[in-house]
Amino acid sequence: MRLSIALAAVLLAVLVALSGHLLLQSCGLRLPVLGVISACETDAARQRRADLAAALDQTRDLEAEIAALERELALTLCKADPPPPPPPPP
Repeated sequence: MRLSIALAAVLLAVLVALSGHLLLQSCGLRLPVLGVISACETDAARQRRADLAAALDQTRDLEAEIAALERELALTLCKADPPPPPPPPP
């Protein structure tokens, strides 16, 4: 009885280790529902991340510039020219 329990525990440990080995890829974890969770980052991925960060910075700068221009436009007072006088009667 004790031998069968010990054998079942060893078999369970081997199965868990085997399933872990099958799930783990070289730098990540491939899950059926979630897809790939990667821990390694390639050079192309790092370059894309840097490009994205630069684009986000540029977007924030442009948004700040637009907000400043909108504030400046809101503070300007426009004075309408009076309409021209009516033409003289004939």
